[in-house]
Amino acid sequence: MDTNEGYSIRQVSKLTGLSTQLIRKWEERYQAVSPKRMGNGYRIYSAQDIARLNHLQKMIADGYSIGNAVFTLSHREFPIEALITETPQSEKVEEDLLWDAIRYRDQLFVYGERGDSRGIQDVLQTAYSLYGLKFFSEEILIPFLHEVGERWEKGVWSEYQEHLASNAVRDFLIRARSMQIVDASAPLFLAAGLPGERHEIMLHLVLLEANIRGYKTAFLGSSPARSAIEDAVIHLRPSIVVVALTTTEPLDLYPDLLEDLERISLRYVKTKFFIGGPAAKNASVSRNWRSLCYVENASDLFRHIGSFH
Repeated sequence: MDTNEGYSIRQVSKLTGLSTQLIRKWEERYQAVSPKRMGNGYRIYSAQDIARLNHLQKMIADGYSIGNAVFTLSHREFPIEALITETPQSEKVEEDLLWDAIRYRDQLFVYGERGDSRGIQDVLQTAYSLYGLKFFSEEILIPFLHEVGERWEKGVWSEYQEHLASNAVRDFLIRARSMQIVDASAPLFLAAGLPGERHEIMLHLVLLEANIRGYKTAFLGSSPARSAIEDAVIHLRPSIVVVALTTTEPLDLYPDLLEDLERISLRYVKTKFFIGGPAAKNASVSRNWRSLCYVENASDLFRHIGSFH
């Protein structure tokens, strides 16, 4: 089709990398673009429509949901917070998105009940592709993980179901991160658990967001050797190091572990060190850290990182 006349949906799909099904969904549900309709019902898209779709993809990569991305792009003179709270159409879209999140979580529980790891990963991939990292993580992934833990603690799910579901989430996050294209000269973002730590999923989620924000990333493991973090800092020279402390088990094993981490952070001043997790919060209250910084969540982490750049 000649560009003076416009583009067919198949041409738009090739030019943007979006599937025709996703383009239709964004158009019909979120009014992302408004193509002309021919007499035969065919959609005709303009060059502006293509540019808009490409820009929306970039916003989603930055963490916007598709609904919020459309509103932000359409009302640039207004802050996104005002749009969410003041426009009836925005409220309707937000309500629809929350119902979507519930449906996706329900699907995840169905596959988790069956012990179907592939089914869980397929649902996660679909939801992540549609909504971007922020909405996906806050409304689908993290609530799902919390409920998985509760079902296991209450005996509703067996240990194998909890393990399969958690491992499926971890594997999805690792795969999603591996698909990110990052400049080889980008600063390095290093994440690790502490010796004796057992949890790693939230670190993988943070690493994925770091990739999206343009960092190279590396993961030392959920429970690396005590010397591994300092060795990695010496040889890899990361800009950021994030460690997780979800339980007190590492501190029971090594009572001076956090003092050692503070010492490392003071020694390598070109690297910013952060610690997060439920047990880290309690530990930070009783310690007067000069260099090691406690963060409550991923948003808090990236706010702190932004203040250094």
